[in-house]
Amino acid sequence: MMSRIFVRMRRLRRWFSRSERALKWLGLQRNETNPDEPGLLLIQIDGLGHGQFQRALSAGRLPFLKHLLQQEGYSVSSLYAGVPSTTPAVQAELFFGKKTALPAFSYLDPKNGQLVKLFDPPAAKCMEQELGVEADGLMAGGAAYGNIFGGGAEEEETHFCVSALGWQELRRALNPLTFLLLLVMNIMSVFRVAALLVIEFGLSLVDFVRGIRKGQHLRSEAKFILARVGVCIGLRELIVIGASVDLARGLPVIHVNLAGFDEQSHRRGPHSAFAHWVLKGIDHAIRRLWTEAKRSPGRDYRVWIYSDHGQESVIPYKSLSGGRSIQAVVGELVQ
Repeated sequence: MMSRIFVRMRRLRRWFSRSERALKWLGLQRNETNPDEPGLLLIQIDGLGHGQFQRALSAGRLPFLKHLLQQEGYSVSSLYAGVPSTTPAVQAELFFGKKTALPAFSYLDPKNGQLVKLFDPPAAKCMEQELGVEADGLMAGGAAYGNIFGGGAEEEETHFCVSALGWQELRRALNPLTFLLLLVMNIMSVFRVAALLVIEFGLSLVDFVRGIRKGQHLRSEAKFILARVGVCIGLRELIVIGASVDLARGLPVIHVNLAGFDEQSHRRGPHSAFAHWVLKGIDHAIRRLWTEAKRSPGRDYRVWIYSDHGQESVIPYKSLSGGRSIQAVVGELVQ
């Protein structure tokens, strides 16, 4: 009797699920498999080091992660990010098993002497193709969101990843019918995001004025406003919506990268109030994804949460060398 009630409740919950409706309305294929088959959801909190994580946990900025630690059997383990401690290097090793695949985020390619920047889509795509020669990639058969590399996921399952950015990705994102359906199905999220955008934009303006007063460059500060609003709110919400749909589809492995903290830390430092403000939203996003994973009818998902590297507040080299750049000093030594 109880089992029948449970089954009916589960079916009813699926009927009301926005992710389930998205599957039907958008014509997406479900991954037909045994619901008891294991699946994996990997959530990366970009740039959150152990020290700042513990500080945020104590300050109440990560209430859901604290719940996981206290009530759901989760534990905290340290991770050596390696050298270089950058997102591309860590993802190259995690996705393709290739250690020290990259010397830095930006570097001179010894083959042709060209400068490689892994925020440049062609460069990231070329590197991923090289990595894919030796291994299929962890994300093969799955989906990737917000990464540098797609990790072996098919092109149509690679979303907002640098290696796959291009006109095709833009056309998919701007498809009017898809966009309208997503708005309708996530109307409460739209209201929440609108409110958060207003708050974040207001905070960005305050931070903008403070940055200008401290002598920061006007143009870079203005660009930072757009980055804050876009990455910390807009992109994060799109990633959560998309990954929730893929969880309902039952894909075997899904990787999402939540980059808001890293974005803020690069500009204001990992200790800053603005960087830690973003963590509350990231924690809420993780709660939503974890809930969707546990409710998925497609697979028995495990949810792993990790950070690829940390950040430290340091003194710029120019401040210690009388205004001389490290490039100038190295150039003199080479000569």
